[in-house]
Amino acid sequence: MMPTPDTPDSIKKLTRAQEIFKSATLEYQSLIRDILKEERDVMYMKRRNEIHQRLYEHVKRVIK
Repeated sequence: MMPTPDTPDSIKKLTRAQEIFKSATLEYQSLIRDILKEERDVMYMKRRNEIHQRLYEHVKRVIK
């Protein structure tokens, strides 16, 4: 459900995924954002041979 301009912020209903994301630590939120950024380039038909390596590096950064 997308809030309309006249909908107050206090009434916004988050999706389950948004609730999980907001409850995650900042480190995990950063990881998720970085991975989605990498995937977005692939989505827009940019061929990325190194995508798996880049995703691995993001995860490795968090899992020390």
